Amino acid sequence: MNLELFPPLNATLNGLSAILLAAGYLAIRSGHRRAHAGFMISALVSSAAFLACYLTYHALKEGHVTKFPAEYPVARIVYLTILISHTLLAVVNLPMVITTVVFAARRKFDKHRRLARWTLPIWFYISVTGVIIYFMLYQWFLPTPKEASGERIEIRTAEVSASEATAGPVTSGSPLVFEPEVFSHEAEAGDKEMTATFVARNPNATPVHITKLDSSCSCVSVDADTREIPPGGTATITAVFDIEKLSGEAEKSVYVSTDVPGSRENRLVVKVTIPAVVSIEPLTVKWSIGEAPESREIRFKVLREKPIHVTGISSSRDSVSAKLDTIADGREYRITLKPESTADTMLGFVRIVTDCELEQYQRELAYFAIQNEPVQVN
Repeated sequence: MNLELFPPLNATLNGLSAILLAAGYLAIRSGHRRAHAGFMISALVSSAAFLACYLTYHALKEGHVTKFPAEYPVARIVYLTILISHTLLAVVNLPMVITTVVFAARRKFDKHRRLARWTLPIWFYISVTGVIIYFMLYQWFLPTPKEASGERIEIRTAEVSASEATAGPVTSGSPLVFEPEVFSHEAEAGDKEMTATFVARNPNATPVHITKLDSSCSCVSVDADTREIPPGGTATITAVFDIEKLSGEAEKSVYVSTDVPGSRENRLVVKVTIPAVVSIEPLTVKWSIGEAPESREIRFKVLREKPIHVTGISSSRDSVSAKLDTIADGREYRITLKPESTADTMLGFVRIVTDCELEQYQRELAYFAIQNEPVQVN
């Protein structure tokens, strides 16, 4: 199941609920009771569908939480404020919604109206902020890759804990011998998935049963051709890694547990390198508060032989203009950014649209920021 479909679906259901609630309010204010009832029942269904999708999504993620990027401190405070109020009010409002609906169903309209004066605005706030939370987390404030030596470094997609990052493959105390322990692969641009295979050999005089196979990410599925390995026998462990939206280097872990008492969990490593198709330098353009609002340039370069054309750009902020110039058609472009003012902090991005046949390169992002840093005077 593609978990990436859930956040936009949840936002859509929240937005639909907000529209239906507004329509229901206008209908009852106009005296159209039947239309009001229809809109409110539809809003209830939409919100219930959202709750089901939300719970399913987090159950499938198995505790993994999408965190708001720390590089946007002001936006992060706003996001957390909205998220906390959204969550608390959702918990409080649920029994209020049910009670309000029950009053209407039992035709106790006086009680229904009195409670609805509180239920409706809270419900509407929850629905609207649900949409805002989605856009802040998945559209407006995306994590920015780190930069070093003036070159773009792709976001490292390894979701490894601190203990994992320092530990090599665990074979000490293991009843199985694995070959290889680290599977490395160089993919082609546009590849959607890669398959890593590991052979587990049992050198013992007794059978070994694989009790658990797991991975560090939902983007890696893992299975074995057999779970019962006889003495001297082998099992082939296959890990399928979804790399469609990745570039640069990525690393994931595969975990193997056995029924041998006292044995340690084995960690196998899957590494993949996806060649970059384009480069954006610098990836983040910055101004300090109070300095002159001068133009800054971003260079978009095509790294492969086949050309890619930039067909359009757009700035996420009206106060920062973005101009596109062609340096070499299909090979290199210049994007010039200029803020109207640097008086206040600002975060934003430039969306770069291309005609690349690979979907993940049809929408690229470059970033800009006005930060609260002193201007260096030489």
